[in-house]
Amino acid sequence: MVRQGPPQPAPPPKNPPLKDRKDYKLIGKPMPRQDTPLKTNGAAIFGLDKKLPGMLYAMVERNPRFLGKVKSFDDTATKAIPGVKQVFTVKRTVFANLQEGVAVVADSLWAALQGRKVLKVEWDDSGFEHLDTEQLFARMREDLNKPALSDRTGGNFEAAFQKADKKIEAVYELPYEAHACMEPLNCIAHVHDNMIEVWGPIQGPDWVQSDLSERMGVPMENVIVNMTFLGGGFGRKAFLDYPHEAVLISKEVKAPVQVVWTREDDMTQGPFRPGAVYGCKGGLSKDGNILAFQTKTATQNMNHENPGADLSSYNGDTLDGFLRPYFESIPHYSFADIPTVSPIPVMWWRSVYASTNGFAYESFIDELAHAAGKDPLDFRKQHLGDERYQALIDQLIELSGWKSRGKNEGWGVAITECFSSIVGEVVKVSHRPDGKIKIDKVIALMDCGWYVNPDIIRAQVEGSIVMALGAAIKHETHFKDGMAVEKNLDTYKMPRIGDIPEIEVHIVDNQEKAGGVGEPGLPPLAPALCNAIFDLTGKRIRKLPFLLEEV
Repeated sequence: MVRQGPPQPAPPPKNPPLKDRKDYKLIGKPMPRQDTPLKTNGAAIFGLDKKLPGMLYAMVERNPRFLGKVKSFDDTATKAIPGVKQVFTVKRTVFANLQEGVAVVADSLWAALQGRKVLKVEWDDSGFEHLDTEQLFARMREDLNKPALSDRTGGNFEAAFQKADKKIEAVYELPYEAHACMEPLNCIAHVHDNMIEVWGPIQGPDWVQSDLSERMGVPMENVIVNMTFLGGGFGRKAFLDYPHEAVLISKEVKAPVQVVWTREDDMTQGPFRPGAVYGCKGGLSKDGNILAFQTKTATQNMNHENPGADLSSYNGDTLDGFLRPYFESIPHYSFADIPTVSPIPVMWWRSVYASTNGFAYESFIDELAHAAGKDPLDFRKQHLGDERYQALIDQLIELSGWKSRGKNEGWGVAITECFSSIVGEVVKVSHRPDGKIKIDKVIALMDCGWYVNPDIIRAQVEGSIVMALGAAIKHETHFKDGMAVEKNLDTYKMPRIGDIPEIEVHIVDNQEKAGGVGEPGLPPLAPALCNAIFDLTGKRIRKLPFLLEEV
């Protein structure tokens, strides 16, 4: 008797019919977030809420000049504070730099905080520059005159620019910015039995796991990263320094420790969004098309943060924010950068380099449109031949009522692209009765391709616009004698609810591949706003931030 095996399944169909998008019952429909009740009733566990049995608390006095060393410290008064357990130096890795501080470990957060207040530390701040903001930007402006590192070129910009019918030049400046998350940095670490466990607001758990495994010599499978709610991240909580610092402290005291950063720690230690200066040149042909387009960027390159970094490597993010079809319509172009060197630590900030690139590029495109005597949206449309971009512009014209704008209104537009999504924004401004500028409305159109929950997309775009507005008209980080000046929200002014105009968010429906939604809504706001102010007043704003009441 021949024993038969189980019946074989039928082969899968080669071309199965797919459900039509309109027939989905969940995907593409607005759905309530499952974490909303937790965040409104206080049940959500953020990093600062997490507690472990036997946990100690640590505050760290860190050098305000970033690269300085601990020369000595006097902890006599600190150890007299009830609850203080230990005081010792600690080094956390910021890129390849070791940034030093003195940790105060106690049995309560209050004791650690009070102990740090009376700690006396003498710093060795020799061997590196102590720069002011004015010096940083003077250096960047000077750097624009140096030979640049080419990222992408096409045609012959210099020859075409000289032959252009009209030539336009402009310089744009953007400030250093803090992340200013509502929940300052914090992290719990417990090092024991060749194991590392961390808990906290962490954006990149896989990065943290890999980094701690390598630095501490612990097998990857023995490093456990537990994520809490973030309380805001914007790239800062994807960095590796604060978990590393917490792990070193836990290892030293042989107990679970929660390291808490104050608002002042969080605002002054960075890393910051780099300030940037852009030199732009453009030439128009007789028919009003862009013949030649050049940008040179002077800024700190995040890839150059490590000591001894190769400064001959160009910044691979110089194209972030720029619309790719322009490369098909502009025959002569050049994108290049000059790496500015500074001891100020810099890193990602929401939308990374697109947050600064977008302001320069889309402001300059607008300047070229006006030099050509053309409507800013029509000008963009004639240079963006791709059907996807054409459709976005047509929809933006319709949604905003662009063709019906009035004489006493200022309308501005900007379209940027990053993280595989395209966002167009129209800003409307007008004069208040006292003659000052007011922002009336922002209309945003997000093309992120195939999407799941439109409510989350709208929320992310709204948040991006609010954050971009703050960076355009409210806040920046200054430096004095090598130290950050703005230490809290009393001087680092955030937008208040009364500053926020009406925001209307729309989403393009198409079958394109899914792109990001958390960051692409930020870059278009500042150029669209400044383009609208130009439309109303004739004044070009090329430096951020600016004060609306002073325009």
